[in-house]
Amino acid sequence: MPELPDVEIARRLLERTLSGATVGAARCDDRWLLRPQSPAHFNRALAGRTVRDVGRRGKWLRLLFDDGTRLFSHLGMTGEWLETDAAQPARRSERARLDVARGKRAHSVRYLDSRRFGRLIVSNGDIPEWTELGPDALADGIDVQRFAAALQRRRGAIKAVLMRS
Repeated sequence: MPELPDVEIARRLLERTLSGATVGAARCDDRWLLRPQSPAHFNRALAGRTVRDVGRRGKWLRLLFDDGTRLFSHLGMTGEWLETDAAQPARRSERARLDVARGKRAHSVRYLDSRRFGRLIVSNGDIPEWTELGPDALADGIDVQRFAAALQRRRGAIKAVLMRS
């Protein structure tokens, strides 16, 4: 399962490749990955949009587009984003792709997920999975006093206590 550093690396790749770029073509034909949305909605909503920001909260990624549309991505257990030349053929476990032009070269970022445990959600606003996450240790820092107080109120195995704090 991709852990937080892997998700941050994916965010940096998407930021480097997509920030300020206009999506020429978007494609995802995997209905399970998009549930309950349709592939046609994914393709229409993102094509022609310019990426303004790439963010991360916990293990969720968010691409913010110029018209306020957002693409949320959760890697699940086996998901990953990679950059390649747009002319490259689809890879075996490729589920989605965003093609952009940068200078004279056409880039493509592709979402691969062999076991299809990930999610892609297109939305006009933030989704509950994004807004209901607690503080992010890398982005928000850790309030040591608040954390210590939360730990003192809990009993149990340290892993279970940490996961709920």
